[in-house]
Amino acid sequence: MTYDMQPNGYIYTGHHSPLYANPLIGDASRDNNVNFSLSYWVANGADPQKLIVGMPTYGRTMELSFTEDHAVGACSNGRGESGPGTGEDGYISYNEVCALIEEGAIEYWDPFQRAPFSIHVPSRRWMGYDNPRSLRLKVEWLKRSGLGGAMVWALALDDFSDNCGLYTGRFPLINAIKDALFGDSLARGFMFKN
Repeated sequence: MTYDMQPNGYIYTGHHSPLYANPLIGDASRDNNVNFSLSYWVANGADPQKLIVGMPTYGRTMELSFTEDHAVGACSNGRGESGPGTGEDGYISYNEVCALIEEGAIEYWDPFQRAPFSIHVPSRRWMGYDNPRSLRLKVEWLKRSGLGGAMVWALALDDFSDNCGLYTGRFPLINAIKDALFGDSLARGFMFKN
């Protein structure tokens, strides 16, 4: 499983499904990323063609201890407030992330982990998630690595109603994966039409 890889008990901020480690946050990030996890399996004899990369359509939230310090690895008071649709602290769907961005949350990019995160200052919420850009990078990586394919968790957590407005069409995350895996022409109509 290449998501929910945050072993720290939410004591500091961190992406739950980063492609690579962030050297600025030390050892905690070294083993908890897609590249390390799947490379470990292959190095220990697993057939790459039988390995599937799990890609989340949801994010993980943490409550910032100090809104001024909001980088990856910042101090956290624990799980962040749930979104209205997910109803579970520390867990947020992609359309809920987009709604908070529309309310003024600021989106950042971690160049080491190749993943986005956002800060919603009024709620002190730090959100780590994947977006179309980060998922395309993961698919490019899995293809270069000769892996078997991708799976998502979960369909209902993507933007199924085109509410985000930040990207075109419904299911922007799943469509980004599909397009990166198969290209537009081969996959047209294969999954979800915009």
